Amino acid sequence: MAALAKMRILVVEDHADTAASLSLLLSHAGATVEVSANGKDCLSLVDEFRPDVILLDLGLPGMSGLEVAREVRCIRHSPLLVALTGFAHQQYRDEAGAAGIEHFLVKPCAIDDLLAVLGGLKNCA
Repeated sequence: MAALAKMRILVVEDHADTAASLSLLLSHAGATVEVSANGKDCLSLVDEFRPDVILLDLGLPGMSGLEVAREVRCIRHSPLLVALTGFAHQQYRDEAGAAGIEHFLVKPCAIDDLLAVLGGLKNCA
C-alpha cells in the first residue's frame, strides 16, 4: 500500500505506544515518518526533516501542542498541521484553529479517518 508515497510526516506524541503504532501504520502506507515525544524536539525536527504534515497531540509535556502549532507557523517552511488528540471539546477545536491547525481528529481515531485526511492533504498538495 503506497497511499501516502513520498509524504513526509512528523508524529508528535508523548505516549510511546501510540507514537510507535502511528509510525508503523504511516510507514506501511508509504510515508516517511519521524517521531517526536515533545514540542521542543518537534521544533528542531521541523527544520531538519521538513515534514509535509505534522500529526500533533495537544497534551504534550512542557510545551502544549497549541504552543507548538503557533511556533511552527512562524517557521518559513510551514507544514500542514493535523491535531490528533484526546481533547474533544469545542473549545480545543476553536483554539486549534486559531493556532493554525487545519484538521482536528479525536483519539481514538479510526485508521480510515486518519488516512482519509492525509490522503486529502496529499491530493491538495
